[in-house]
Amino acid sequence: MRCITATVARLKEMVASDPLQGFLRPRETEDGFTFTLREAIVLARKPG
Repeated sequence: MRCITATVARLKEMVASDPLQGFLRPRETEDGFTFTLREAIVLARKPG
């Protein structure tokens, strides 16, 4: 991450707790701390 150490530590605390942990899936990789946010926009027509 391109943040100061204090910011990274605070972010890790925030995403380690529910409900964010379930949405963001935080993890450590060989590149460092990361998380994934999956989003989708679903469009449909109402029948009738």
